[in-house]
This record gives sequence, C-alpha cells and structure tokens, in this order.
Amino acid sequence: MRPKPNSKHKIFNLDEDARKHIEEGAKLNSMNQSQFIEFLANSWENSIDPSKKLKYLKSEKELLRERLTELEAEENKLIEILQKKDEWNQVRRSKKPSIVSNIMRVISEGRYSDAEIIARSQSIGLGIPAVELLNEAMLSISKGK
Repeated sequence: MRPKPNSKHKIFNLDEDARKHIEEGAKLNSMNQSQFIEFLANSWENSIDPSKKLKYLKSEKELLRERLTELEAEENKLIEILQKKDEWNQVRRSKKPSIVSNIMRVISEGRYSDAEIIARSQSIGLGIPAVELLNEAMLSISKGK
C-alpha cells in the first residue's frame, strides 16, 4: 500500500494495553496498525464534525480515481501487449509452412547442411526451435507431401 500524499511518520508511546487493543483491532478489521490508528482518528474526528467526514470522503474518492486511472492505463498496456503477441503468432503461423517447404526442397536436393543452416537462421526470426522446423520437414517428406 502506498502512503497518502499528506502522510507523515510519527512515533507514539503507548502502554501495553493500548498497543494490544490496536493490534487486535487492526487484525479484526484486516488493516495494518497505521491504517487502524488512522481509522480511529478519522472516526473520532468525523463523529465531531460531519463536514470533515465529507472532506475526508472526497479525498478518498480522489485517491480512488487516481488509482483507477493507473489500473486502466496498466490494463490498456497489457491489452496492447496481448494484441501484439497474437499478431506475432499469426505472422509466425503464416510463415512457417513456406519455410518448412523450403527446407523440404533443400533436403530433397540432398543439401542437409544447407537445410540445417536455413532452419537455424529462420528459427531465430520465428522463435521456433530449428529442430522443430527440421523435424516437420522430414515428417512431411516421409509422408510424401
């Protein structure tokens, strides 16, 4: 959790009972101790003056709006990454058959070392292991395609 813009670090001396109450209250409310103390202070303050509660709620809403904007930006970035990944997979799938047929042609001509070189160089660009390209070409040749 990131600290609020107007937060400051303070140290308090409390007796053992007060510390235990803060620890128990924080655990019961699923908060850390700082959040629980802030909650107690705000609850006390808000019970005295409702306009302060309104001010507090508005500041909380603004923090949530900022967080929502950050989350939406991150979500959009991830969506873009996924779209680019899908586009790349489509390009890869479309290029693979022509590369395999090229490797098949070279193998059928008896140039095995050239086929390995082609498979290695094309595997770098496609992100597919060279062995996979060679195996696919050999299987296609053995099937008689």
